[in-house]
Amino acid sequence: MRSEEIGAVTTTVGSAWTIRLTNENYGSDATASVQVEAPLTQESDSSFQPTSSVSLLPLPIDPINPLTHFETPTATILVAAFDAPTTAAVMRVTLYRRTPVDVPIVAVPETTLAGAAYVFSELVPYTVDLLDANGAIVQTLTP
Repeated sequence: MRSEEIGAVTTTVGSAWTIRLTNENYGSDATASVQVEAPLTQESDSSFQPTSSVSLLPLPIDPINPLTHFETPTATILVAAFDAPTTAAVMRVTLYRRTPVDVPIVAVPETTLAGAAYVFSELVPYTVDLLDANGAIVQTLTP
């Protein structure tokens, strides 16, 4: 099994998320998957006790549209994943009226998988662009 962290983000509400891309087969049809380490919170009388949870999600990789997005009650998770070499070097995420954030495309060693991930908690429109090493837009991804 090969695995690589493709994103680690703390959202504006303070929750920390880690996203990994792996080639371990978790189901009969899955050839790659996203591993999301997400915070779960338990509220008691006067204390806040964070815990963590790991959930494995099958990731179908579409060579024409490599963007996968997951919605949770507290965050939007964006994953750009590739199962073959790509000219994309960066995934640029632009949230409405915010400065764009560039997330590098990370290769999973000894596989053909590569990807990037970003998580945000704001309920705003967003755009995602893939940029090459020179900063030119290779593809605009639509959620």
